[in-house]
Amino acid sequence: MGPAVIFLNIGLILSLLAWLATGVGQTQPHRLIGPLFLASIAVQVLHLVEEYGGRFYELLPALFDQYPWQPQRFVVFNLIWIGIFLVAAVGVFKRIRLAYLAVWFMALVGGVGNAIFHTWLAIQNAGYAPGVATALINLPLGIALVYFLCQPTWQDPSSRRRRATQ
Repeated sequence: MGPAVIFLNIGLILSLLAWLATGVGQTQPHRLIGPLFLASIAVQVLHLVEEYGGRFYELLPALFDQYPWQPQRFVVFNLIWIGIFLVAAVGVFKRIRLAYLAVWFMALVGGVGNAIFHTWLAIQNAGYAPGVATALINLPLGIALVYFLCQPTWQDPSSRRRRATQ
C-alpha cells in the first residue's frame, strides 16, 4: 500500500517498545483493558465505514503523491487488521502476553495517532476529513488503554479487603 502506511510501521515499532517496557501480560493486567479494547475495536469498525464512505482510500495516497487505492483493497487491508484485533481480544481475555502487543498498537495508533492524524487532515481541509469523527471517539479509549497498560499490576480492591481481614 506504499508510503502512506509508513506511520503504521512506526506505530508498530513504538507499540513493540511499549509492550516490552511494561511487561503487561506477565503480571495481572487491569480488568478494564479487555472491555476497553473491545470497545475500541467496535469504534475501529465504524471508523472503517466512515473512511470508506468518505473515499479515504483516495485521499490518503494522494498526500504522498501516490495513486488511489482500490476500494476493495482498502477494505480487505482494514478487515485484516480488525481480524488481528479480534484474535488478540481473545488472547487478552486468556491473558496471553503477545495479545497485549495488539492492544498497545490499537491504543497508540488506532486511538491516539489516528485522532491526531485525522484532526490534522480536517484542519488542512478547513473542514471535515473522512474518519475524523470516529477517530475522535476512539481517542479517549486509546488514552484509557495506555493508562491501564502502564499499570499492569492491578488488584481487585475486594481481594485486598479479604486479605486484610484474614
